[in-house]
Parts: sequence; C-alpha cells; structure tokens
Amino acid sequence: MFQNIRYHTRFMTSSAQRKPSSILVSSASARQFASMPECFLEVPSSMAEVDKVEQTPRKEAWTAQRELSSLLQETPQKKAWTMGVVPLNEMAESEKEQEEEELSSLLQKQETAQRELETAQRELSSLLQRQDEDEEEEVESEEEDEALEQEFRQMPAQSPNMVRSRIRKLISDKGLKVKDIQALIGESPGPAWNKFMNGKYKDQSWAYSNDAYRKAAFFLYKEKRLGKQGKLVEISKKSAKSALPDVSGITTDGKTYLTPGECRTSLLAIFKKYHLTHGKLAKLIGQNPAMVGRFMSDGGPFGGSDKGCYHPLADFVEKVRIATGAKKSRKRLAIDEEGEECPYLGDDASKRYLVMAGESLYLGRDALGRQMVKHQRTH
Repeated sequence: MFQNIRYHTRFMTSSAQRKPSSILVSSASARQFASMPECFLEVPSSMAEVDKVEQTPRKEAWTAQRELSSLLQETPQKKAWTMGVVPLNEMAESEKEQEEEELSSLLQKQETAQRELETAQRELSSLLQRQDEDEEEEVESEEEDEALEQEFRQMPAQSPNMVRSRIRKLISDKGLKVKDIQALIGESPGPAWNKFMNGKYKDQSWAYSNDAYRKAAFFLYKEKRLGKQGKLVEISKKSAKSALPDVSGITTDGKTYLTPGECRTSLLAIFKKYHLTHGKLAKLIGQNPAMVGRFMSDGGPFGGSDKGCYHPLADFVEKVRIATGAKKSRKRLAIDEEGEECPYLGDDASKRYLVMAGESLYLGRDALGRQMVKHQRTH
C-alpha cells in the first residue's frame, strides 16, 4: 500500500542534522513524484551520494530552488506542477490543446474572412455590370430622344390648352403629384411651370415659348410613340386605386360650399384615390365630359365659376365627403354658422365693381381666408 521513499530535505534541517529522511506516501503519490524531474526529486542510490549531498552548501540549494520557482511560475499549470498537483506531461498536453484550439479559431476566422471577401467581390462585379448596362441604356435612350425630338419638331405643335389638360388628366387619373410630373418631363419647380399651368397670358400664343410647355408637349409625344415601353405604362401598373364609394343614395342641401379652385383641388384628390375619370364623372353628374375637362383646365380661385358643371361638381364633392365620413373643415363650419341662403365664398377679382369718387379697390382676405375686394379712400 505504501512505499518508503527517501528524498533530501536540504533546507528543512539544521547543518548538524542534515541527514536523509524518510516519508511514507501512497502508491499513487509515489507515481506522481516519480514523474517529476530529477532536479526536484532526488532519490539517492547509495550512502556515498547521501554524503555528497550533505556536503552541498545551503546557499546553492536556495539558489537552485529560486531559479526553479522562477522558471515554473509562468502559467497556472506550471505553478500547480511545482506544488505536485499537475504532472508535467499533463501540463504539456493542456498547452498543446490550447494551442490547437487557438489555431483552429484562427483558421475559422480566416475562412470567414475569405468567404466575406468572395461575397464582396461578387457584389462589386454585379454592381459594375449593372452600371455598365445602365450606361448603355442611357446612351441608347439619349439617341432615341434625339431621334424623337427631331420628329417632334417636324410635327404640328399641340395647343397649350390641350397639353395642360392632358397633364392635369395624368395627375388625376394616374394619381401622380405635381413633383412627379415635373420629374418625368424634366422641369424644375418655378415660375415657368406655374405660368404655364395657370394659363395667365395676355396673349395665349406666348405659352408656346414657355419652357415647361415644350418639355411637357415633347414628353406626351414621346410616350405616345413608345407605347407599352413608355414610363407611364409602368406607373399605371404600380398605381393601385380603390373603388369609388356609392353616392347614389346620398342627398345634400343643394348649397355650394367650395370655390371653383377648391372644387378642382378636391376633385384631383378624388381622382388620385379612386378609379374615376373625367368621362365617368361627367356621366355621374349628367354633364358633358368636354365641359368637365374645360372646368378642370381653368385656373384661379374663381376660374370656371360661369360654367354649368361647377355647382354639380361641387355637390358631387360634398356627397363623397359624406360617403367617406370626412369631417367638415374649420372654414366650412364657420360658413354654416353664418346661415346664408347662398354661402358667401369670397369676391371674384375678374368681375367689375362700382367705385365711388375718391376711392380705390384692393384685394384682401378675411379671417376665414376668403378673397375679398375692399375699398380704400385715395384722398
């Protein structure tokens, strides 16, 4: 069960008692001690060696012990080995396994980086290919535009009113915004666009020299020539509108609460949201489609107020408001509170007004934002 192991205790005994000692340990501990290097575990084979060891100075023993401790205190495994807990061969295996794990982790990181690099290279190659294709398409598109522009110049020019009407129909039927139309025709927001769409010219022939008119007319001609390959076809596929609410059973008080300009704005919003065209709208209100188109082409707050379709259109807008459950605006509530038989919507600046001597007229607005013609004394 136990073995008698003799080893030297150099610095544990005095100089007078420096003799070999014996300690009884278990067989397992004996095997553990046997695996340690000879510099730490000394098992004398004869008394001569014992006498030789006894003659070693204490200083050399202490020096050797410090050197051994400094060499073995690098890692926890070596410290454990010096205390007789972990054998040297197990410590070496543990360090080897740790190095193998680190190497395996480095290889995995290298493989991951390599895969990411390959993915980035494929994406870059695809991006460059798409860029080249886009450049080729742009070159071809520019060549087609040049050819179509030459054809367009040789064709009879469309009237500004017709171009304006078609642009407004695009806004209403396709659900496009003004900025979308401007981007399609290549015109930036500004006075040229506003002047053309409002149609305020002393001489209507001046509209032919408007830059917005020329770009809009060419765009419409190009879309007609391209057919299914045009941009408007793709926009039609993307736009999704809802069905118009049923307004056949809705009744109103018959009063008009919107100016012609406000009526057009509301109708454009309805055209964008629901499947409705000028022709269908004219059929619903019992009016001529051409008159509805002309009313939508008019400009200004009171443009088109003399047309017969104005009041039926305003009544249709009121029915849609009731059918959808939309709330009345602050202006509408204030007009209702006034209780007029014919709601006052403002003054039309295009009409004539009586002015007394020493007075002049000017345009202003009231608290509800209604346009008003006001008098002021000149002297």
